Amino acid sequence: MNIITCINSNFFNILNFLGEIVEDFLFYKSDTAIRLEGYQTEDWITFFYPLEKDNILSFFSYENLEIREAIREIKYGRNRKILASLAEFSGNALATYIEENIELFSTEKAKHTKIIFVPIPSHKKRLNEKGWNQANDIAEAIQKNFPFGSSVQKNILIKVKNTKHQTGLARKERLENLDGAFEAKISSDFSREFLHSFFILVDDVTTTGSTLEVARKTLKQKGARHVMCFSLARSGD
Repeated sequence: MNIITCINSNFFNILNFLGEIVEDFLFYKSDTAIRLEGYQTEDWITFFYPLEKDNILSFFSYENLEIREAIREIKYGRNRKILASLAEFSGNALATYIEENIELFSTEKAKHTKIIFVPIPSHKKRLNEKGWNQANDIAEAIQKNFPFGSSVQKNILIKVKNTKHQTGLARKERLENLDGAFEAKISSDFSREFLHSFFILVDDVTTTGSTLEVARKTLKQKGARHVMCFSLARSGD
């Protein structure tokens, strides 16, 4: 590998490193954020509490203070250092879970099945206000650390209804709030692959599961055969 190729191959890593230095210099970080940034990948096993409930797999309890603070840092502070170690742990744990528990992957069909991560989308108005969607960041970080061939598709599921915040709403009210909130956009050249892909819907936290449930139904109504719901954490244990 010549020097030019070497520089090009590490260009984005260098940019990320410089970005982190600038971020640390310009922005105040709480003691909690600094502590969580020191976590190594293996440290998250301490809080690992996987649970599959209502067809949603979650790896951590949001009632745990460290997990709650980590996700808040990711959601509101876009803390990539914390996300990096948490996603590395979660990516490998998710692959192990799929191998051991999803029947499709114990058959010959698995060789021809594409795994596609689909983050729960934000409405464009909210995305413009905030500047990012944490579900996108989480899906991309986990997929980067996922040992099987996979991709992230952010344009398959679109949020077309700017719903009010779900906090404080009962499950029935949440489902009503989300009625018609999502649409699945499938291009003609992807329609055949869509039918045979294995989709993993990704969100940061689930409480009643209504958001992931409605998103899952939206993909299923479009013809998706295999849809798994995943959140980093669950609230209300």
